[in-house]
Amino acid sequence: MASQVFPKKSAIFTFYISLVSQADTKLFQVNPTLAAGDVKVSIDGAALNNMTTLPVVTPAGGRLVLVALSALEMTGDNIQVQFVDAAGAEWCDLVVNIQTTLRQVDDLAYPAFPLTDSIPADGTLPTIAQALYILTQFLQERSVSGTTMTVKKADGTTALMTFTLDSATAPTSITRAT
Repeated sequence: MASQVFPKKSAIFTFYISLVSQADTKLFQVNPTLAAGDVKVSIDGAALNNMTTLPVVTPAGGRLVLVALSALEMTGDNIQVQFVDAAGAEWCDLVVNIQTTLRQVDDLAYPAFPLTDSIPADGTLPTIAQALYILTQFLQERSVSGTTMTVKKADGTTALMTFTLDSATAPTSITRAT
């Protein structure tokens, strides 16, 4: 299952709640009755509308209520889910506010682009991925011959880029050549 940290904007989101019993506010309601109109959703503070899918007690006969918001119900930055017992006597009112994000932890963990040996031409800004690749290879795979420093690709033999040193014996500056 994909991560739900943090709730993603315009994506299905599920969570569990427990509803407090009106008869004894120290206890969660066992097997709360949920009817049409009990649970409504507001997107960014707009008008409240009935949820597309009514929450259900899961497992049956328990105290946990599974709430499943559709992708359409998650299109805002702040989603408010309001629980009001229409019959008025079983469980206490509740509001849950959900703040969405465009990216989740899973989105950040895996790059959406393949890592390649491509680097920008001299004088051109690299992408973040290219910059990391250039720095990694510069630190790990390079050789010096006279005033030429060659940085190698990940295979350790093919040239990635070259630099010119100002001295073969005591260099004080380096300039990218290719």
